[in-house]
Amino acid sequence: MGCEKDTVVRKTSALGLLSGGLDSTLAARLLQDQGIDVRGVHFSTGFCMLDHRRALGRTSDLMEQDRVRNPALKAAGEHTIPLDVIDVSGEFLNEVVLNPKHGYGAAFNPCIDCRIFMLRKADQLARELSIDVVFTGEVIGQRPKSQQRATLELIEKETGMKGRVLRPLCARHLPETEAEKDGRIDRKRLWHAHGRSRREQINLAARFGVVDYPTPGGGCCYLADHNFARRMRDLVAHSPEGAIGERSILRLKVGRHLRLCYNVKVIFGRDEAESTVLAREVRGETRGVHVADGRGSYGIIEGDPDEARLITVAGLAARYSR
Repeated sequence: MGCEKDTVVRKTSALGLLSGGLDSTLAARLLQDQGIDVRGVHFSTGFCMLDHRRALGRTSDLMEQDRVRNPALKAAGEHTIPLDVIDVSGEFLNEVVLNPKHGYGAAFNPCIDCRIFMLRKADQLARELSIDVVFTGEVIGQRPKSQQRATLELIEKETGMKGRVLRPLCARHLPETEAEKDGRIDRKRLWHAHGRSRREQINLAARFGVVDYPTPGGGCCYLADHNFARRMRDLVAHSPEGAIGERSILRLKVGRHLRLCYNVKVIFGRDEAESTVLAREVRGETRGVHVADGRGSYGIIEGDPDEARLITVAGLAARYSR
């Protein structure tokens, strides 16, 4: 008489792009509510304002929960989500920021290319970990460039993930994914948020006990900031091809920037923290400048100024001293 073998049913697993914002956290909670094993991934691009403010010690303008750690780590810890934090800053700068196939938004934000880049990375990680589904916190109609129906379809096509990207917050406004069709994901328990209003998300947050989240829709990407975008355009316009690196981007985030000519720029710190950062940036291609008694803003010179421009730099150093 033969023995029947027990059938082991593996739980559905899902990997999500987790920023720590309200939308991505709620997307993860919707899937956890179905008993799905949820894992998060956070790609560090080097353009997060919150990371930079924490590095400078400027925490007075951050919400309490953001002052010590990345919001993605906080959300993962509070909702029992294993999280991978992956530094992609070098790749992201060269492949996305400086060479976006689909162009920029209103500032210097390559939002469509950014999404394609991150989904490809997430898909690769999901395959390595044998995870069934990749999901995001996107809401159709919420953002004018990257979250319109046609754009979502374009992103899926270019990543080769058509029918495989789940967007739990707005899934019922979109075609069924493969995981919904075969029953791994219960479509009826997904959500129907749409547009720029955050009322649905705030109601869901109350339901799932999600509290102390970053301001909905606030954003923290330097590339969407118009002041940073002006500096970035100036850097691109005055740099030889291939000369922009991660150190150049770091310097864009601090100080007062003054372009003296095509190949000479000076940057002065606006406070002690920025002056400290700039002092660490004195290396082969830069020189430091400050008033003789040290009572003033520290600055760095990018490029090789002639004597007349050195006199201008000296005058600026005096201007930003006491």
